[in-house]
This record gives sequence, C-alpha cells and structure tokens, in this order.
Amino acid sequence: MKLVDQTIEYVKGSYSEMKKVVWPTRKQTITYSMIVIAMSIGTAVFFGVLDYFFNIGLEAIISGDNQAPISAPAEHGAEVPATSPADFGAEGVGIETEPTFSTKSAE
Repeated sequence: MKLVDQTIEYVKGSYSEMKKVVWPTRKQTITYSMIVIAMSIGTAVFFGVLDYFFNIGLEAIISGDNQAPISAPAEHGAEVPATSPADFGAEGVGIETEPTFSTKSAE
C-alpha cells in the first residue's frame, strides 16, 4: 500500500505545481516561434554559404586548377604538356623513368 500512497502524493504534487506555471500568451508564443524559425533559416543560410565556398576551394585544390600548367620544351620549339619524369630531364637524379634492359650475346 505504501507504493499506492506515494503515487497518489506524486500526482497531487505535480497537479499543484502545474497550477503555478505561467504559460505564455498567444502573441508571445507566435513571437518566440517566429524568432526560432528566423534563426533556423539564418543559420541554414550561413552554413550553406560556408559549405558552398569551402566546396569551391576544395575542388580547386583537388583538381589543381589554381596552378599554372607545366610544359616541357619539345622538338621544333613547340610547347607540349609534360607527361612523365623523362620530359623534365629526370635521368640521373634518382627518379627511375623506364626500366632499361641490356642484351649481351654469349660469345
């Protein structure tokens, strides 16, 4: 029976506390709701703009558009994009460009 008595006291106490609550008026509720909606939209726009600019920056970094194209001089004075370390004259500086095989005859 002690549990039933405690439950009844809890409900009575909750009911008396609810009488003390001061509820906002309809006008206050609408005002506060509009503030929350405006702040939510403002925050969404702010983070959307940040995301847009960070996305542009990241794409530029990944694609390499922010760098000048690298060219190696070709024969007859024409400029062609460099395609391998050999185009930059990398032989002898520790960069292996292509494997070399020597064939010696067994004489």
